[in-house]
Order: sequence, then C-alpha cells, then structure tokens
Amino acid sequence: MKQSHPHGLIFLLATACLIGCGAPGIPLPPSLELPKPVTDLRAARKADRVTLSWATPAETTDGQTVRRLSPVQICRSIDTVIKECGTPAGKVSVSPAPQPTSVRGKRSRGKKVSPAATVQARYVDTIPPDLQKQNPTGQITYAVVVPNEKGRSAGLSNQVQVPAAPTLPPPARLQTQVTADAIAVSWTRSPEGQEIGHLRYVYRVYRREEAATASNAIGEVPLDASTPAQLVDHSFEWEKTYDYRVTVVTVISPPGKTPTEV
Repeated sequence: MKQSHPHGLIFLLATACLIGCGAPGIPLPPSLELPKPVTDLRAARKADRVTLSWATPAETTDGQTVRRLSPVQICRSIDTVIKECGTPAGKVSVSPAPQPTSVRGKRSRGKKVSPAATVQARYVDTIPPDLQKQNPTGQITYAVVVPNEKGRSAGLSNQVQVPAAPTLPPPARLQTQVTADAIAVSWTRSPEGQEIGHLRYVYRVYRREEAATASNAIGEVPLDASTPAQLVDHSFEWEKTYDYRVTVVTVISPPGKTPTEV
C-alpha cells in the first residue's frame, strides 16, 4: 500500500490558489476627461467666409467616452503656426458623440458593443477686411480647441491654412445679348482692387446649360479699366438655353509656386 504525500497536496492547493486568485492591479489615476485633440480639421474659403469642419472627439486622452463638452474655441492667426489660441475668433457649441450601446449578436450568445457614431461639426468664420489687408499675399491659419465641461483641453487640433487675399464684391447688372454669331455677356464693373505684388483680379464668366447641374468657365476678363466689362461667347449651340454668371476671382501667383485662387 502506497503512503500518501501531504506535502505534494499542499503544493497543489497553493498552485490552484495562485491561478484562481487574481493579484490586485496597480490603481489607475482618476480620468482627467480631456477630449482627444481634433486631427481632421478642414477649411474652405469663398469670398470673405471660411467654412471649418471636423469630427467631434468621441474619446478622452485616456480612452474614456466623452460625455460633456464646453463650446469649441476657433483659433485664427496670420502667423504660419499657432502656438496657443489666445482670444478665440469665435466659439461654437457641439454635442459629443452618442455613447456606444450593447447589442446581442446574431451568431453569438455574448454581446457586441456598437461603435460610437461620428458627429461632424461646422463653423463659418468671416474674415475682417483689415485682416485681409495685413498680409494680402500670405495665409490665415486656423485651429480648434475642444475643452471638456470644466474648460480644460488636450491642446490644439491640426492646423490648416487659407489665402489671406482680399476679395471684391461681385459685378452688378449682368446682361446678355444675342447677336448674329455670338452671345455678348456684359456687366457693371466692380470697384477696382489694388493689385499688390503677385496678387491680381479677374472676372471669370461661367455658363450652365439649362437643366444641367454644373457650370463651366468659358473665359476671363482682366479687371483693369482699359478692358471692357464684356465677354463674347462664340462656343454656344443654337436652340439651347443657357444661364450665365460672372464672379471676381482673386489670383495669388507667388514665383515658383502653384497659383492660389479665392
């Protein structure tokens, strides 16, 4: 008859206890609840308005769900890089993304967590005339700051730029006249804009065929007073109806760089 070994039994019990009883982890510090900085800020300028758009952060810097936000701060500067927001150019209230919900999977007895939806935010900034004149051939830089409900943030978003060039009001009294072989498009001249350095202005004429969704540029006319405010269209087709429009375009052409338009 074999003798039992109590020491071996004690060893097995101790091993089972180590496997089944989890050791306490290191206590985590309380969450600062700082929303992650925006990384997809976009900007588009038309006339003196700049439309900014971005996705509202759904998580904090420590991986928690964003619950409440203070108004987003709009940062604007004529400097190439914004180091700090300072006095915001504007603020806009946004809602955080809806919290993720648990749903039962079709092929599993467990539960799957659906990801939080993305909330797109938008702000339209009007560039003051004085700011356009400070550096007409330069750029205006934008960034946004998303603070939590206590007004604290994790810093600036990615930074984007738009041309700082001044724009002119559109021409008035647009008229068309059909001649024997062309359509003459004329308008009242806009106030003269000061052409500085590599900055100039042109009238650009667009034409859209009836029922079409897009307009096509058919020609340009310099803004200077020596050129008539008129464009003669020879490329049309008879028996068709067209809509015409004219806009003033600011063109910035720095040496060795691709021209930029507003």
